[in-house]
Amino acid sequence: MIALAGNLDADLSQGVLRRIVERFGEDGELREALLMRPWLPSTLRCDLVAATAKALSHFVAGCDWLSAERAERIARESSEQGAVCVANLSHAGEMPDFVHHLRENGGLTIALLLRALLSGNRALFRAGFG
Repeated sequence: MIALAGNLDADLSQGVLRRIVERFGEDGELREALLMRPWLPSTLRCDLVAATAKALSHFVAGCDWLSAERAERIARESSEQGAVCVANLSHAGEMPDFVHHLRENGGLTIALLLRALLSGNRALFRAGFG
C-alpha cells in the first residue's frame, strides 16, 4: 500500500485516497507517502494530521509519559493547530469543502475558529460561520 501511495504517477481518486487514510491512517510511512502528493486535498491533509496526533497520543500514553486524558487533550489541540496550518496552505476554493469536512467530523469548534482568527486566518474564521 505504501508503494501505491508513494507512486505520484498513480492516478488515485479522492475517494480511494480517503479510504486508504481511513483504513491505514495509523501507519506512519503511509501517512508520509500520502503527504508527498502535492495535489492532496486539504481535507485529507487534515485527516492525516489528526491521525498523526492520535498515534502520538496513544504512544505517549502507552509509555506512561503522560496520562491518557492529557495525551488526548494535547492531541486535540495539535489537531486544531494542524487544521489551521492546513487551511493556511489551502487554496481559497478549497475552504468551503474544508470547513464542511471539519463540520461533519466534529472538528469545527469554537476553539479551532478562535485559533484560526488569532493566527491571522480570517478565511477559515469567516467560512466557519458561513
